[in-house]
Amino acid sequence: KILQNLGKKERDEYAVLGDISEEELLKWENDVLTGKHVKKQINVIGELADIGFFIKLTHQVLCVKQVTQYEIERMLLMPKESTTLATLMTAFLCPTAMRGSLYLKPLMTYEVWAAILCRKLESWYNAYLKLQNKIQIFLKYGIEPYFWDFVGDQNPLLTSEFHTLPLVK
Repeated sequence: KILQNLGKKERDEYAVLGDISEEELLKWENDVLTGKHVKKQINVIGELADIGFFIKLTHQVLCVKQVTQYEIERMLLMPKESTTLATLMTAFLCPTAMRGSLYLKPLMTYEVWAAILCRKLESWYNAYLKLQNKIQIFLKYGIEPYFWDFVGDQNPLLTSEFHTLPLVK
């Protein structure tokens, strides 16, 4: 039944895409995913390679499949639509005891993982405001001291949605 439903879903998606020409899809991809402003952002952020390496090293512990560098860039450009990012966020934000059975559970939706991430960041910011010491926060939570320099002194997810934040944040 599951395979039949997946097959039906794929046929429905192809039917929708059938109305759109390949030329239009390529134009959209060039404008949205590979435009000059996007390439500039991606080229400036050296941490994308570090993210890819981290995921490569931890994919078995996180119970996720390996992710290519292209997928990492694409998931951050389209976070609401990315199943790769949903898979990673589900693995990162779920309790450790649940990780082994993640393949049996549905992925968190964008709204769910964004809300959980906001709460997690808020707890970090509360600790940061309480201690006022980047080194103590690093020792207690493992958050690099330069994190606060990039993201700021206030939780950006309280005023903006994840998908609207600049790629650097």
